[in-house]
Amino acid sequence: MNNLICKICQKKSNGYFGLSSHLAKFHKISMQIYYNEFIRSSLNEGICYCGNNTIFSSIRYGYRKYCSNKCAQRSEEVKERIIKINQERYGGPSSSCSKTVREKGKLTCQKHFNCDFVSQSGIVKDKKIQTNRRNRNCDNPLKDLKIREKIKLTNQERYGGPSPYSSKIIREKGKTTCQKHFNSDNFSKSLEGKLFHRIFAIKITETQKLNNEPLMPRVGFKERPCLNELEPFTPNKKIIRNNHDYAYIIGRFPDGEVVGLPLFIQFNESHHFKDKDTMKIENDETIRTTLDLASNKDIGPRIVFNISEKDWKENKNQVIADFKLLISNL
Repeated sequence: MNNLICKICQKKSNGYFGLSSHLAKFHKISMQIYYNEFIRSSLNEGICYCGNNTIFSSIRYGYRKYCSNKCAQRSEEVKERIIKINQERYGGPSSSCSKTVREKGKLTCQKHFNCDFVSQSGIVKDKKIQTNRRNRNCDNPLKDLKIREKIKLTNQERYGGPSPYSSKIIREKGKTTCQKHFNSDNFSKSLEGKLFHRIFAIKITETQKLNNEPLMPRVGFKERPCLNELEPFTPNKKIIRNNHDYAYIIGRFPDGEVVGLPLFIQFNESHHFKDKDTMKIENDETIRTTLDLASNKDIGPRIVFNISEKDWKENKNQVIADFKLLISNL
């Protein structure tokens, strides 16, 4: 290693380690003070782009460029370097652009979680819910009012509205991306989009047919398991789905009708409520539906057992207990 000359006393030292020992022993100063006095090239060195001070590393390397990993990850210089490396290695801006990497990821997930993606694992889903309940008292961060307000404020500052699509630049960028990949300014208008929606509609129809349900209206994918689970507790072990007998009388389809009892079941997802988080205050249309089903002179009075998606998810046993109690009293 080359000898280094101390700029205070001009004595030669054996490399950076020797110089550091010399400074501590003979001049009683730290490496950082020496660096600041004799080597530092600019007062901006040691200050991150965010304004915070960075850590002093050594006489040889000076100060770190960024104050934290967060700032390093947000740095345009680092982002460009990562994209360049990924482009060379994987043929795109990220490692997931490589089919080999994607397939390897799927195999790893299949091995550990028995699914293609970690987010599909029941264990991971439950863990996320428990973590959110512990930290935010809700199942999903987007149900946290503080986070939702923060998102609104951020979008307002960046895009001039409550969502990124409030920005004309973002909307045009979305159209450009769709044009690039699907030769259309909207995925739903593209040949691929139309094919996707056709297949999706066919699958819904086939599922309802396989479950001996009317082909319309659509049975909600969360509604079906709920009715299936309640069915064994009914007198005739049968709940009719979307009974068309009432279509031209009430102009509505009850989600479920308990055979042998004057009882309808309504499974209400979040869009049935004014408060989509707590699901306690039903909107006007939902209330109107309940009233129409409960009191019609042509079919006679009916009891409507309303189940909110939230109650079914979080208090299923209580909902079943309430349903069984109602059945026993009819």
